[in-house]
Amino acid sequence: MKRRLLFLFALFMVATSVGWGQTDLYVSSSGSDDAVGGSDTPLATIAKAIEKATDGATIHLAEGTFPVSSTIPKALTIVGEGKDKSVLKGYLVISAGTQKNVSFQNVQLTNEAKVYSSPTKPVPLILMKDQSAVLSLRGCALINNAKGWYVGITKLRKECNLLEMSIG
Repeated sequence: MKRRLLFLFALFMVATSVGWGQTDLYVSSSGSDDAVGGSDTPLATIAKAIEKATDGATIHLAEGTFPVSSTIPKALTIVGEGKDKSVLKGYLVISAGTQKNVSFQNVQLTNEAKVYSSPTKPVPLILMKDQSAVLSLRGCALINNAKGWYVGITKLRKECNLLEMSIG
């Protein structure tokens, strides 16, 4: 019995030391994806933070530009230092599932000047794939670097909360 408890305790310590299932993660351009993701040991990429985060976690971004081409498969909040300081450059696919909230606060979302096979459909900033996922943007700037605007929604009944936004 003591061995079993000792084993479970050791397993718990290993799981928490490698950062599995964290609810608050930190990302910095000076971080490392081998780090735990804490405020003193930030990760380097959004993709690694999304992978390590639990459902409902918060990812804190330092100042800097972070390339993204990730899928968000869970409820998350991504908080930056300010819409002119923390920049997500690329695109994100939201596939968080039924009634899951994905929230961005105080970040700039900007896409590349790339297009799909058709020159009339630029790469979207955010592509929402789930019917009832909820997207919230507060204090964010949306910057489009492609021709025209393309809102990527694959199904109907989307909810999008836009608060204190600038669109350029």
